[in-house]
Amino acid sequence: MQLIADTLGFAKSTIHYELHRVQPYNAQLAQKDTDRKRGQCGRKSTLTPDKKRLIENHLRLT
Repeated sequence: MQLIADTLGFAKSTIHYELHRVQPYNAQLAQKDTDRKRGQCGRKSTLTPDKKRLIENHLRLT
């Protein structure tokens, strides 16, 4: 694994993690897994339709 990491210019741990995320390894499935996880991270919006309407009404008044 170290040879692969050196050749690609990544840390050995990165290569190890990538190869073990999806078994058996499939690049397309690994990418879908990454995209799904990335979509779930970060702050969640609490903007409900009612709150949106309230904000829009206030913006129209100013």
